Amino acid sequence: MITTSANAPSMYVAVRGACDGLAAPALTIRPTASGRHFTDVPAPGGEQWTGSFAVGDGVVAATTHVPGDPDFVPRLYKFPLTSEVDAESQIHRVPLPSMRSSLIYVRAVSRDGALAVLVVDTDQSGREECFAVPLTGHGPVRILPAPEIMSHVFDVSVGPKSEVVLAVAGAPGAPQHRRILHHDLGGTASTSPGTVLIEDGDHGIYQIYAVDLSPDGTLLAVAGTRDGGGTFAVLVMPVGGGTPRELYQRPVSWADPVEVDLSFDGTGEHLLVGHGDICWLDISNGTCRVLTRCDEEHWMRVAW
Repeated sequence: MITTSANAPSMYVAVRGACDGLAAPALTIRPTASGRHFTDVPAPGGEQWTGSFAVGDGVVAATTHVPGDPDFVPRLYKFPLTSEVDAESQIHRVPLPSMRSSLIYVRAVSRDGALAVLVVDTDQSGREECFAVPLTGHGPVRILPAPEIMSHVFDVSVGPKSEVVLAVAGAPGAPQHRRILHHDLGGTASTSPGTVLIEDGDHGIYQIYAVDLSPDGTLLAVAGTRDGGGTFAVLVMPVGGGTPRELYQRPVSWADPVEVDLSFDGTGEHLLVGHGDICWLDISNGTCRVLTRCDEEHWMRVAW
């Protein structure tokens, strides 16, 4: 049995889409308690959710597009994580800076719900830029230090202060090598590539898939594979270094999706894991509870 604190989340966000792409993704608010109905959140009129979103401090940031738009220009919205979302009064558009790309991914929302981190494909060279966009509509947009050309930022987590970690695929001479890079956004802007916290090959990790910082910034959760890619595992480790502790593992399946979702709740006591089935993990003992079973015809992304 999973023990939960009074502050444990009672709901999470899920976007579900058809693998054949014939139906628009559906964004829903789902309860963590079994036997309860989930709530559909409709996209603003004439638009569709893209499937790119993130959650922080009860704030959801998600992108839409207009079907048939040849330029596929995305729009960013925010709304509260609540069981009943009023589309007319609670879904608000967030201004975006001028960007040279229609490929925009919402990778993280800060723990205070004030910032969204967007990853943008900027040109055909493969270079990406990371923007910290205020969700309040006030304050400057910050550009995070860019990774190397031909590298890909596949996950981001924002710490409780001015720190951020980027999960990056691609390193000089090793295009498939994955690393977790730590940045401090405080003070003056930096062009440093960041400090490597962990990378493929460390602690028996074969390939990293997702990362998240605990709410107090002391723990790093990492999802990835080991045993030559044959086992999927979730582990936690001190940000300052130390031996990781494995919370969960299972054999890799041919039906597993390419991407993994991983997020601490606000208490730091639980992890939400999305990789095939959607699971709730207890940090103290690794107990797993399946929240949602997935099928082969659909994909699902989750966060809380």
